[in-house]
Amino acid sequence: MIKINKMANNKREIKAMIKQLIKMGIRVSGGGIDRRSMGHYKVYPPDKTKEVITISTTSNDYNVLLSIKGDLKRAGIILK
Repeated sequence: MIKINKMANNKREIKAMIKQLIKMGIRVSGGGIDRRSMGHYKVYPPDKTKEVITISTTSNDYNVLLSIKGDLKRAGIILK
């Protein structure tokens, strides 16, 4: 029961993170935004030399939020 609630919380936090990225002016596609991939987002860093980051909203990993934040930081995107 705890794991289910934790994963549901992760999904909400990932969606909030995506909204924050969009407000920052960072290009985000997928995840129902453009109906191509309902369970994944693609984040395009402002620095064109960095790789595109794919974020899954259906991850079973309890460390998914830390992993996403690390990927974004390596791409030069720092969330507040």
